[in-house]
Order: sequence, then C-alpha cells, then structure tokens
Amino acid sequence: MVYVDSKDEDDQTPLFAAAKYGHQDVVQCLLDTGKVDIESKDKDGLTPLVSAALGGYRGIVQLLDAGSSITQDEKCRTRLSYVAENGHLDVLEMLNNSMEIDVNAEENLNQSALSWAV
Repeated sequence: MVYVDSKDEDDQTPLFAAAKYGHQDVVQCLLDTGKVDIESKDKDGLTPLVSAALGGYRGIVQLLDAGSSITQDEKCRTRLSYVAENGHLDVLEMLNNSMEIDVNAEENLNQSALSWAV
C-alpha cells in the first residue's frame, strides 16, 4: 500500500516535496487521489502552497491556491509576502488577480508584502 500523505523527518509530505521542486504533474496526480492534505505543515510551519510560492512555481501555486483556506501561516505571513520577497513577479501578478489582496496589510514584524518585495 502506498501512503500518499506520509511525512518525512521534516514533516514534509510527497505533495510538499513535489511543490517545493516544481513538479506540477506530480502535484496534480497527488491532488487527484483526493487523499492529500494541501494544508499540511512542515516542521518550519510552511505549507506546500508557500513552498511553491517561494520557488515561483506559478502553475503549482494556482493548483494549490484553489483549495487552500489558509490566509496566513504561523509566522503571520501570507503567500503573497513569500512571493514578493523572492521577486516572483509573474506569481505575484497571478495572485493579485485571483484574490482580493491588501498589499499594504501588515504582517509579522510590521512588514507588508510590499516591504518584503523591497
């Protein structure tokens, strides 16, 4: 039996690893099983969506964003701030167009997504 939502020593699932390394086809296959938790968190409190945003994987962000209800992580940061911090403008534009986003909303350390971008 294959456990599609098992965790490794860093609490990362196969979905997390696929998102982190930009394997969109694998992400889609895992989502198609209906047996993965897209909001699972690794030992650092990051989700597969945030991991994909950090890597700038637009297609994966779109796949995972559609099913996610998390707006901020445990560090009070939004996926938008991770994208902005890493300069992934195409993903930033996609998120901005798909969600109602307050780019000036303050997060952890009183920083906004705009300040992360700077």
